[in-house]
Amino acid sequence: LSYYLYHFSKRSVEAERDKLKLDKLLTESSLAHLRSQLNPHFLFNSLNSVKALVTEDPIKAKRAVVLLADTLRSSLNLSQRSMVLLEEELAYVKDYLEIEKIRFEERLQYEFDIDPATIDKKIIPLSIHLLVENAIKHGINKEIEGGLIKLRTAMDNDALIITIISPGYLVNETSDSGLGLS
Repeated sequence: LSYYLYHFSKRSVEAERDKLKLDKLLTESSLAHLRSQLNPHFLFNSLNSVKALVTEDPIKAKRAVVLLADTLRSSLNLSQRSMVLLEEELAYVKDYLEIEKIRFEERLQYEFDIDPATIDKKIIPLSIHLLVENAIKHGINKEIEGGLIKLRTAMDNDALIITIISPGYLVNETSDSGLGLS
């Protein structure tokens, strides 16, 4: 009986360890898939913005191309890593917002309220960018007068709290037109 109980508990522990490994792989795979969908979406939106500016305002178009190149370079760099510093992600998000500000002009305003204690914390790459992109798509883009996107960070004990506020709101839609977050 002791022999069977020992082997049963050993197999149970091994099965739990295997389950945790599979859960981790599933999470990493989901994040990789989300990143692969994020970059083309952003690129097409940005190129359309630059295209519109080329004849309208060549100086802004040139600035947008420089920002886009910097943003894409950062995107490639960040997406190759499993974790990045919040400071790196925020620099990337600021460049992204500057590109979108060229597109939306005065309709897009943004402000950052960053707790200095959060700057050296590690996060998943492009995670804030994804949320800000959604705030623009479902907030600023849908409002005629545009609006303000606020990004705040804070520490709550050992937890990093990231808050993004936009004029948008969640609509319970069923659509196959894109990827999103529930």
